[in-house]
Amino acid sequence: MKKVITTVGTSIISNYVENGGKRLNSYKNYLKESFENWEEDYSISMKKTLKDWMKKVKEEDISAEIKSLLKIKKEEDCCLEVYLITTDTVASNLCAQLIADYFEEKKDDCIEVKYNPKTSNIKGLQIENRKKFVQEGLPNLINRIRKIANDYYDNVIFNITGGYKGVIPYLTIMAAVNGSSIKYIFEESNELITIPSLPLKIDEKIFFDYYSELTKLEKGIEDYSKVKNEKFAAFSELEKKGLVEWDDEYAFLSPIGQIFFNRYRDRYFTFYCTKGIWEQIHKEEDILRIIKTKFYSEENRESKTEDKGNGHKKVYDDGNNCNRIFYFIQNSNIYIYKVFSRDHDKYDQYIRTVKFEDEKQKTLKNAKSYKIEKEREKNV
Repeated sequence: MKKVITTVGTSIISNYVENGGKRLNSYKNYLKESFENWEEDYSISMKKTLKDWMKKVKEEDISAEIKSLLKIKKEEDCCLEVYLITTDTVASNLCAQLIADYFEEKKDDCIEVKYNPKTSNIKGLQIENRKKFVQEGLPNLINRIRKIANDYYDNVIFNITGGYKGVIPYLTIMAAVNGSSIKYIFEESNELITIPSLPLKIDEKIFFDYYSELTKLEKGIEDYSKVKNEKFAAFSELEKKGLVEWDDEYAFLSPIGQIFFNRYRDRYFTFYCTKGIWEQIHKEEDILRIIKTKFYSEENRESKTEDKGNGHKKVYDDGNNCNRIFYFIQNSNIYIYKVFSRDHDKYDQYIRTVKFEDEKQKTLKNAKSYKIEKEREKNV
């Protein structure tokens, strides 16, 4: 099964109007509104009108999204898990509901369409306000796609037939960077165009060298000129690479920067520790394996983190064994300050006698950033 990320436009509505439909005229202004102004009574009326029309026309004439999905299924010759992505408008979400209903009623076992207004609707993805589009809409879109892919893009197809044209450059770059294919219906034809995954070479060094600065930009920097002066060379280099955007004194990671930074983090786990801990991690095979396969995942890490006392509030406990990883988080960065994999008595003694604050200060003073390439557990 392949995942198909499908952006949803308003072709159902426009096709209905082009074929003489007039019953939606009174909803013109409402359809342009933000999805937060959704009115269920209005949608029921409009959906009934459009569903009646959809039954009267050929399947390929209903919408660009339906036509493209049917062609992708035929071309790929496999089942599809379709994720609908909508703009933050009433019209786009109305069309997405109609598409989801269409395939559910069609009972096509090989096309499973997923639409949930809480996750499919991308907040801030609109064309009225550029600042909102760049600072909110595009980051939300990029993060949503990353969650769908779940760090694995080999089985992901980007279907860009519908939706805002303004997102196409970003989706094209995102697909290319992560090795996914792109598909779309060419203009008014019935021809499906495929752009295969591209063998891009990415300079990953900049993301490792300036990892801390990039995480700050991702959160947003309020007083940018002051922060930049403190690390002028770093932020100047990031600006040259097109990874920084700013509005007056507020700076943030550009949408392109977000795409490339996410790709780097999907492949590598970056953390901070002293040289001694780094060497010990590589001596302890079980610890290295855990970091590569489990510890890097926030969900896995949090589920196994316990408070062991004496200030050691974040200790990764691997379960019925001696593997333990002591860490803390500061400024969104993870610091590992102690690991154990064999001697349980030394582990107990360490907890009782060594204070966390002492270890924290020593680590912050001497830590450097390191990266480890992620691996998936063999049983996953």
